[in-house]
Amino acid sequence: MRAGWRASRPTFPRALLRWSTSFGARRLTTVRWADGMAAYSVWADFGDAISQWPELTIAAYLGAPWALAQSRDSKVPVLTMEAFLKDKVFEPNPHHLKLDADYLRTALLVRTLAIWGPTPLVRSAIVCSAIQLESTQCPRRDVSRVRTAAARAAVAFETHPSDACRADARRAADDCAKYYAPFEDAPDSDQANATWLLLGACWFAAETAAQDFTVTKWDGPGPAGASSSWGTRNSVWPRRAADAAARVSSEEKVREHICKGVISWARGRIAQ
Repeated sequence: MRAGWRASRPTFPRALLRWSTSFGARRLTTVRWADGMAAYSVWADFGDAISQWPELTIAAYLGAPWALAQSRDSKVPVLTMEAFLKDKVFEPNPHHLKLDADYLRTALLVRTLAIWGPTPLVRSAIVCSAIQLESTQCPRRDVSRVRTAAARAAVAFETHPSDACRADARRAADDCAKYYAPFEDAPDSDQANATWLLLGACWFAAETAAQDFTVTKWDGPGPAGASSSWGTRNSVWPRRAADAAARVSSEEKVREHICKGVISWARGRIAQ
């Protein structure tokens, strides 16, 4: 397990990643902040489009051909990773920690989804829980029951985002936490790693669904996507879900499945 996973992962070094947004082909090169670069805000440039066409703009951002074509025909601005990389709010590692570059790509992707509000974050975490369930066999029935319940609670909340479903997700997440609790003081032990690998993404998907997505007075006037503090706070659990899923698959697979999952959700919403 990554050391310090419980802490909120800080986000990018001075070097930025330039990530092409063609779906299925991610290329990254390193770019440096220019001295004296004026502060740039993604929301200032794209907030109106995101607010008016949330599903279309997120699908186009993730590279869905149908969304790119529809955006072009409707003259809807297309948000790209280039724009996020100009906005210091989205730096995945400002404290210059020695973190794997592929991990940072995934963390950055999840963080950017927050600009569209809670639903893409929940969807991304659910995708990660599905990867974990598909990729790991659970030898203990009690743990299997708990993690399956956590994954289902997250899906139930996505389908019906009610207080009751949030409370169910909270209970499911707490049940997972109880299994990990004995290893809190030894997070690098074999037992801690084994338990975390079995519970991780399902647990963190339930935590994602259970969190309070309210825009507080400390987040500014809103909406949620316009607030850097809201986005950073509410992307912590889905980023942990992505990290856990990558540990039993790969960072590339997690990014691909998140993109496909969010695009599928967006297309379904547009079709309604």
